[in-house]
Amino acid sequence: YQRRVHGPVVFLFTDSHCKHENFLEMINNMLTSGQVPALFNEEEKAPLIESVRQECRNRGIVVNNANCWAFYIDKCRDNLHIVLCMSPAGDTLRRRCRSFPGLVNNTVIDWFFPWPEIALVAVASYYLRGDDNIPDSMMTSIIDHMVRVHSSVIDYSSKFEMELRRSNHVTPKNYLDYIHTYRNNLKSTIEHNIRQYDRLNGGLKRLIDAAEAVEAYGEELAERKVVVDAKQKECSNMIAQIKDRSKEVETKQKLASEREALLVEENNRINYEKAQAETALKEAEPELEAAAQALTRLRKEDISEVKTMPNPPAAVMAVCQCVLELKPSGNEDPSQGWKAAKTMMSDSNFLQKLRTYPKDSINDRMIARVNKILRRKQQDPKQKLTADNLQRISRAAAGLHLWVMAIVNYHKVAKAVEPRRKKVRKMEKEKQKSEQDLKNIEEE
Repeated sequence: YQRRVHGPVVFLFTDSHCKHENFLEMINNMLTSGQVPALFNEEEKAPLIESVRQECRNRGIVVNNANCWAFYIDKCRDNLHIVLCMSPAGDTLRRRCRSFPGLVNNTVIDWFFPWPEIALVAVASYYLRGDDNIPDSMMTSIIDHMVRVHSSVIDYSSKFEMELRRSNHVTPKNYLDYIHTYRNNLKSTIEHNIRQYDRLNGGLKRLIDAAEAVEAYGEELAERKVVVDAKQKECSNMIAQIKDRSKEVETKQKLASEREALLVEENNRINYEKAQAETALKEAEPELEAAAQALTRLRKEDISEVKTMPNPPAAVMAVCQCVLELKPSGNEDPSQGWKAAKTMMSDSNFLQKLRTYPKDSINDRMIARVNKILRRKQQDPKQKLTADNLQRISRAAAGLHLWVMAIVNYHKVAKAVEPRRKKVRKMEKEKQKSEQDLKNIEEE
């Protein structure tokens, strides 16, 4: 609109521009009323109205916004020339004309009829005369052929419509596309032929060069044949040596296979012995887990309650003495009795040391002392080292007693399993030695 007010403008709209049918609604409004409704808001209208206000005064029109805007629209309508280029093929144009009557009522239809033969010849001559790919001797024949093909398509399209009631529109645009396609195909074909010629020519040159190279190589081959014969003799001697060496290798391979079989059998025995040892140790795990749970339930207050006893019961003292004998910290002195027990329990990490106690480092002397305490007879039945008595006397003492019994039982199982462990370690050393011997044989 801003350009239309300054002078004539042509708005060309073709089928390819119509991406959406809503575009035609705007064009229909411009054809019928000269404007698109609601195209500008009031702020955008203001500068457009100001641009024609002086011209309205010069023409004697009452100057106000409505008259200036109407003058602006009339001027734009006078300067705008809408050109619609649409194909009549199919139902698209018919449907658009019914939906948007302004396309018919407010336009002048220019029908393009088939070109006569003289026009077809002139157009083909215009496009083909300057083409360097077409020789002059064949120009006339090619143009006549194009005209004859296009005319025959028009004739057959009429016959097609009469017989089958179906339209096939043949337009001058089809003729121009035909000429353009022919020129492009001719150009690409010539270029393809040139490439094929260059390829063939290059191949022939390479064949000639190869023939010359073969002749030169023939002379060199005769010289090298003498060297090859000498090398062949050396190779024969080497093959004989390899055969002798192969017999030795086969012997060592057989020995390696036997060693490998023995290793597999030995490895199975080691795995079996190791599994037996682990199975035996797992029998003590439930008691260890129960002791760990008991330690988890103990609180520092429970331990503090025990260590603040001035004269602890005999059962509590016996349990604490057992713990002293096992030396959780490694530096306890069992000979100091209750004094050493209170010092041991005063350690802030006492319970943590019990949970992480190195149970595999216990010796038989420690276990013997613990068992002596556990088997000691008590005159008072209520002071016997049983779970019920200890639970009644002190919760902390009951948990410590459970931990001591778990450690004693674990040592008993581990002691029974130790010979099997030693056997497994010995077998593993022998296995490593055998594997090293096998590796040495394979490397040889």
